[in-house]
Amino acid sequence: QRADCMIICYDLSIEDPFKNFPHWRAQIEEHADDEVVVIMVGCKTDLATNDDRTQINRVMAMNILDQPEWKKFNPISCECSSKTGHNVNGTFIACAELVLSIRKSREGTGKPQSAKEKLSEMEKQKEEMRKKNEELSNE
Repeated sequence: QRADCMIICYDLSIEDPFKNFPHWRAQIEEHADDEVVVIMVGCKTDLATNDDRTQINRVMAMNILDQPEWKKFNPISCECSSKTGHNVNGTFIACAELVLSIRKSREGTGKPQSAKEKLSEMEKQKEEMRKKNEELSNE
């Protein structure tokens, strides 16, 4: 409870990696406050080839996260491989930066951001995270 960030991992290489998403969403709603940073991480990119199933899973993940019951958490989506190390550091760095950014935005006002303000800021931060992930991937 009172977590600043929740990282939810799912396996990109399996048939139906999304069957537990409703349970995870319920857990977020039950245990987190409105300002929690939610990062959805597609794992095992080393096993997830560019076959049809993997591509379908990537599209499905984005579609699920665009649904209203998920969108209210402003989830961020990324992929990594613990085996190869691909984007593992980037995921945790982005998480820490987002949490610190939200905390800093509250310092001056002493109150949480409104949902609209947070959404706008999170969209900017998502784009920054995508760029950082690309940079880290190219290293």
